Amino acid sequence: MKEAISAGKNIYEKTASLVEYDTKFILDTGTGNGEFVKVLRDEGYDKITCVDKENNLKYDGFELIEMDLNNDFDFDDETFDAVTSLALIEHLENPRHFLRECKRVTKSGGYILLSTPNVQHFRARLKFLVKGVIYGFDVNDYEISGHITPITSYDIYRICNELNLKVESFDYNDSKKAAMIVKIRKP
Repeated sequence: MKEAISAGKNIYEKTASLVEYDTKFILDTGTGNGEFVKVLRDEGYDKITCVDKENNLKYDGFELIEMDLNNDFDFDDETFDAVTSLALIEHLENPRHFLRECKRVTKSGGYILLSTPNVQHFRARLKFLVKGVIYGFDVNDYEISGHITPITSYDIYRICNELNLKVESFDYNDSKKAAMIVKIRKP
């Protein structure tokens, strides 16, 4: 079994701060080792459904549903108040399908929180200019981490517009801006 990849503690805390206080039912996609859902539980959120391709949870008290998130989600429409997706979308073959499914299972007025490598920050642009390689998507990222689909802020805005979703905020995990954190609202 592969070691689950960690997105980093600061991204978990920053994203958790965007979870609204009245959120009851959360779907966490790409749960990995469970570090983010543990942060959510520590913040008082206890109705969390965890899904990932395989079970790599390292914390007790969570159940994980094994599901390939490249496919349709096995949940009813409008089941969750929020869908969280940290460091997952870049691993998927079809980000549009993924966001369409997130929208489908999110209740009206609910929201989606996602993070992905920021391929637009200065160091990423410099790396592409000098080496012709996209930050977060070099050979190691592809073979070890499974990064296959770089996503820009423009891509997120365009996909959300196509799906009638509203981008509420863009933020970054730290001063280096290595990862984007996006909050998307379903009308």
